[in-house]
This record gives sequence, C-alpha cells and structure tokens, in this order.
Amino acid sequence: MRRLGERDDCLEHLTIGRHGVEHSVWNALGAAEMSWRTEPWEFVPAARIDPASYVPLQVGASVPVPGGPGLWYTPQPAGPVRAARDLPPVVDATVFSPLVRVDVPRMQPGEQLVIGRLAPTAVSTVDHREVVRFLLQAEVVQTYWHIQAECCLEREERTDGYRAVFSGTHLYVTNRQNVDPLAFSLSIAVDGLIEVRGG
Repeated sequence: MRRLGERDDCLEHLTIGRHGVEHSVWNALGAAEMSWRTEPWEFVPAARIDPASYVPLQVGASVPVPGGPGLWYTPQPAGPVRAARDLPPVVDATVFSPLVRVDVPRMQPGEQLVIGRLAPTAVSTVDHREVVRFLLQAEVVQTYWHIQAECCLEREERTDGYRAVFSGTHLYVTNRQNVDPLAFSLSIAVDGLIEVRGG
C-alpha cells in the first residue's frame, strides 16, 4: 500500500521529518537525537570516531559507514555535564570531510552549493545512493522547515560521478498549513565533491 504523498513513478520515496515513516526520530529517539533537528548547526565537523567514547545518533544508522552510524556526538568534556544539545554532532572522517548543512527550500533554481567531500578511500567503496539517502535522512541537506518533506527520487545519472534528481513537497506552518514544491539534485563528483543544486 502506498503512503500518503508517495508517487508510483519514483525510483525511491523518502518521507523526512518529524512524522516521517523512515525517520521516527521525534517519536522514538532520545533528546540527543532530537536536538540535532532543533539546533541550528550550520556545519558538521569530521572526526576520527572512537566508538567507546563517542555517542552514536541513530538518525544516521542506515548510512554508508561500514559497521556504524554516520552521525555521532562528541564525548562529554571533563567538568560540569552539559546538555546533549550543547554537544556538536560530527561525521566519521574516514567517510566524509566536514559538511555544510544546506536549506533546500530556500535555494533558488540553478543555485549550487558545496556540501563537502567523500574521503578519498570512500569514493569507490560506498554506495552513492546510500550517501545521498544519509545526507537527506540525517538532515545535512534539509528539505523541510517545520513538519516534513516528501521526496521522490526521479532519476539517477552515473556518468562522470553520480547525480540524484529529486522532486516533492514540504509541509510547514505559518498561521495556516502550507505545502510548497521541492526540486533539487545532489551530485557526487569522481573526486568526491558533494554538491546540491536548486531545482
């Protein structure tokens, strides 16, 4: 059975947001995971992960990092315990460079932004669609403002790297409920450069 908003002409359909089916972070996960959605982090640093001291965010559990999540919280510093929301999330440096978060609904058609890079060893070892799925589901590439987005993967191109073309809608609330269209693409160049382009 198709979910609400799901089209039957998509290669893949993603519901991303507070009430997403794939992504129930607002309902099932703890305060640390929820803070990633509410805090205005603009950058995601990259770090060499020590699983014994870093705290995994389950929001990135389905991503292309062999044997582990893609997003982590840094260890608590010595001294007074800080709230989870004060701990900056990081990505695994064996897979990603530092990443810039982008707001797709605010991008102009044709506008292009660099998000970051895949690490040289990851370019040929991770599945590029999985990387794109991670960037969307972990909201490094933000596709909605308040409620959720419905994203349809319309097509993939695998010449000179990888490109995923999306369309869809995002739901937000002002003094009423609004549904606006989305159109964007994510590309990974042969040298690992990751970019997003407005619709």
